Amino acid sequence: MIFDRPVIYGTSYKGKLYIGKHIGSGRDYVGSGVLITRIIKKGNENDLITGVIEYVDDKEKLNEREKYWIAKLKPELNLTDGGDGAGYGDKNPNANPEVRLKKSLKLKGRRTWDNRGDKNPSRRPEVKLKLSKALKGRRTWDNRGDNHPMRRPEVAKKVSEKTRGVKKTFPIGYIHHTKTLEYKKKMSIMRKGVPMPQNRGINNPNCKDPSKLYILFINNRNRYMVRVPSHKIKSFKNIKEAMIYRDKIVGIN
Repeated sequence: MIFDRPVIYGTSYKGKLYIGKHIGSGRDYVGSGVLITRIIKKGNENDLITGVIEYVDDKEKLNEREKYWIAKLKPELNLTDGGDGAGYGDKNPNANPEVRLKKSLKLKGRRTWDNRGDKNPSRRPEVKLKLSKALKGRRTWDNRGDNHPMRRPEVAKKVSEKTRGVKKTFPIGYIHHTKTLEYKKKMSIMRKGVPMPQNRGINNPNCKDPSKLYILFINNRNRYMVRVPSHKIKSFKNIKEAMIYRDKIVGIN
């Protein structure tokens, strides 16, 4: 309910009453008590009915009037005598031993869970039975070891038929470059601290066309990338623009 002036309001839930105060900020409000908050978190906010008990001319009197109505109507959903409101540190109502005792007595007998270890609800036989019925007929896998689906002959055969004729990523007999003797020798030299030959630029044996040195064409972007050591990479749509930029940096003609 929207309150546009200081008010003492009442919120009912399944025949039980909660009384609170509000300064009237013009916002939709049903209450912020512990039990009201739990009801809202459970998704039962639509079952709350809020109404005005008394409008108060002076908001300084809200605490006094809240105490009066709680004492008179004795609402079941209030855990304190009212008049305290929210606070921090020593001002928090929960710091008061009397308030804590009253809340403890009000909440006594309510069903709560400690979900650790054997107290987890799923360990209870009736909950296990309910879950078992709910999951009955659902196909689940334990994919470890011999239980992996590919270990089943019918699945392996189906996958084999699906992938038959598909070109493999690497041809038979392919050896990765890290497994070649040349690469192993190169890495051995590096580990011994011997400086590697500088194959950048013109010295790079992969550079077939010196005029396109440091220039790389990227197909998926349809652009020419200029990559010069110790310089920022730039891209160009035109090869001439890329060459001009490259020449400006390294002075190659």
